[in-house]
Amino acid sequence: MAGIRGKESYLLKINTGTEATPVWTALEELAPGLTFNYSRDAIETTTINNTTNVKTYISGDSDFSISGTFHMMPGKTAQEKVLSAAMVGGTGKIQVQWAETVGTGEPLHTANMTVTTGTDTVQDPLTFDFEFKLMDEPTTTTQS
Repeated sequence: MAGIRGKESYLLKINTGTEATPVWTALEELAPGLTFNYSRDAIETTTINNTTNVKTYISGDSDFSISGTFHMMPGKTAQEKVLSAAMVGGTGKIQVQWAETVGTGEPLHTANMTVTTGTDTVQDPLTFDFEFKLMDEPTTTTQS
């Protein structure tokens, strides 16, 4: 049964190791307000013989992204991975692990994602707005 989520009761980690030997590091200095975005295409199936004047659809492909902001701090390994992937010349690819609710037995998702948006905001403190999108289907386990 779904409960009410408390403030900041989510998990977002970046692989700061290698794909073969992952080291999951919490993305440091996250600002409140992380967003998990779900969407699905709708494919129109209305035919020319339609007499109802109502369009019909079937379910299409789904999409998922994670967006948020972190306060940039020197020497933070997870931040450095995100910044490196996002910058011109970077691969765009990172490995991400996330959970929308923290707790034993709750789902834990892992996937390769691409950094599709990266915006430095020059203010005090420096902030970085990001969006990660799936590169492939995530694997899901449970939190221990």
